[in-house]
Amino acid sequence: MKGGPNWAGWRADAAILVDPTKDEFLKQPIYYAIAHVSKFVPPGSVRIGLMSTNVPESVESVAFRRPDNGTVIVLLNK
Repeated sequence: MKGGPNWAGWRADAAILVDPTKDEFLKQPIYYAIAHVSKFVPPGSVRIGLMSTNVPESVESVAFRRPDNGTVIVLLNK
């Protein structure tokens, strides 16, 4: 119920928490963020370089080339 170590060994929240005593699971907000991005970045996509100018520091971005040669840009407005 507290998350656990991630792939890097750091203690972190989990996307889904399982409460075995109640036989239920709880979807955390990060679950929905991952689900949203995965709708646009399918398996086989490759991260590509992205240069941005005149963008506030509070906005983070990443770009992907999809298997169908489409391009996806994901923005995070912190």
